Amino acid sequence: MTNYHIDAEKVSLDDLRKRIETTDLVPSRISLLENIRTRFKDLKAAGIATLADLRYELKNARRMEALSARINVDE
Repeated sequence: MTNYHIDAEKVSLDDLRKRIETTDLVPSRISLLENIRTRFKDLKAAGIATLADLRYELKNARRMEALSARINVDE
C-alpha cells in the first residue's frame, strides 16, 4: 500500500527550503522567497530541524507569536 502523505518528521528544513525555492509559487506566496535562506537559518538556530517541528511551532497563535519573537520576524 502506498502512502500519499508527507512524513513531516523526515522532511528537513533544507529540503523544505529547496522545495519552496524550486516551486512555481502563486503570487500570494512569492513573499516566502524574501530572505528565505536567512529565515531558514534563523529557524534552525531556534531548534527547528524538520517540517514537523515547524508545523508544531506554527500550530496556534501563541506559539507562532513566541517563534516570531525568537527569530525576529513578523508573524
